[in-house]
Amino acid sequence: MPLDVPGNGEPDSANKELSDANTDESRAERAEASGGAIDWEHARLTVAGDEVLLRELLGIYLGESRKLMEDIRVSIRSGNSKVLHRAAHTLKGASTSVGAQVTASIAEKLESMAAAGRDDDAMSLVAELEASLTHVVSAAENYLQGEDSA
Repeated sequence: MPLDVPGNGEPDSANKELSDANTDESRAERAEASGGAIDWEHARLTVAGDEVLLRELLGIYLGESRKLMEDIRVSIRSGNSKVLHRAAHTLKGASTSVGAQVTASIAEKLESMAAAGRDDDAMSLVAELEASLTHVVSAAENYLQGEDSA
């Protein structure tokens, strides 16, 4: 049996698991099963099962997501699509990393809208994003406080 090491033409098992777990269908199913806030299986795969690293990542996410939401609000009020695009893109990636798939999906819609220079639906998307992020923040805080075994 060949060794599962990077560079020998075979995908390493962690990347294969992450790839398999990263299909839209499986993410949506897990998000639905967890109440939609965080796909804990995806989050753990992102950090290769390292719970200490997951806690650190969630802590960083909590601070950064708040700042990014503020950047999004300010950029919409000022009509700055460049800042809106960057903040939505960054929030999308960060949310994906912690398994916040619904939040990532909404941020992606906002990112695409900003890239196209449109703002016709920005306020409703921001309201959706804020509601979704509220659930993610609550789930992450509960996890970090040990109130949710996730």
